[in-house]
Amino acid sequence: MSFRRLRPRRARLGAALALVALALACGGPKRRDTRAFENSPDNLAQLGGEQLDLLARARARLESGDPDGAGALLEEAAAAPGAQFALRRLHQEAWLQASPEAASAHVEAARRRAEERPTCHDLLLWARVAPTAELRRAALEQALALDPREPWAHYAWAHSRALDGDWGGAADAVQRALEIDPGHRAARRLEAAILARGARSDEAINALEVWLDATVGDPRVGAGERASARLDLAHLVLERGNAARALELLRAVHPSEGGELTRWCLIAAAEQAAGRPAPALEAAQSAARASPADLTPKVQIALLRQHDLRDPQGAAAAWRAVLDATRGATDLAALIQGLRARVVLERGAGAAP
Repeated sequence: MSFRRLRPRRARLGAALALVALALACGGPKRRDTRAFENSPDNLAQLGGEQLDLLARARARLESGDPDGAGALLEEAAAAPGAQFALRRLHQEAWLQASPEAASAHVEAARRRAEERPTCHDLLLWARVAPTAELRRAALEQALALDPREPWAHYAWAHSRALDGDWGGAADAVQRALEIDPGHRAARRLEAAILARGARSDEAINALEVWLDATVGDPRVGAGERASARLDLAHLVLERGNAARALELLRAVHPSEGGELTRWCLIAAAEQAAGRPAPALEAAQSAARASPADLTPKVQIALLRQHDLRDPQGAAAAWRAVLDATRGATDLAALIQGLRARVVLERGAGAAP
């Protein structure tokens, strides 16, 4: 990958984003709209009013911290012949968030159904909770053999390939899901992640924006999923140079929706890119409080004090904190940051690392 010479503000943006691990190149845009979702059999409008109300009440209980109540609400409908996979998936999600005993019982029940006379959906639900990658893959292969026209099966295979690090295989499988159902919401979300990973940032931005629009008010999509999509979108938008839009997206994510470390790190990067080092430092410090063991905010604080705030003493203390946090580390990223801290401290915190 080649990098053009950056002007000072763009260089500051690139350094900020490197800390949150996304450096995307420009790709040709392929615009999407919500019509694929509207015409999909997976569309919310295809659900009857009674089922929609049931899903909404279950989601509300799940989001309020009552997974047992959510699971109990969906129990009868999930067990009915021909129950929609999305309903059964939410039912499973609820019990997996319940007590360890309830979660364990649900996993065992999923295993039994997959071993007896399983449907494609039984196998997909077992694959979601199977304890090993081998069992997961075996269940998905059987599900695809049973119903090769089930988009959820192709989506699940794509997700499995992504978990195994085979992003090419994931991209192929997600496209097969979308050939069957162009508006499949889970496949569209995974497609956006694949586009971002493939440095097709304009397409990924568009895909995330459309997905967020299409899933407003959908009880099958949790607040945490939507928050994660907003964080990914903010990251991409920020990399494209729009700090103001990124901050708007980041401030729309409520702390209760999760992702606090990522949100604060991105806010710090956006404020730094906008030339506001003081609020950037406050955000990086909030990130450090959200996850004291994480290295990223420590490095952000050190860089801000060293380069943006011109605070040699504060920078030296911050780099010492980075060095202390990396002692005994074995992963490459931590080792590199530890070496960087050592070099800066040896040269004096006012020098470039």
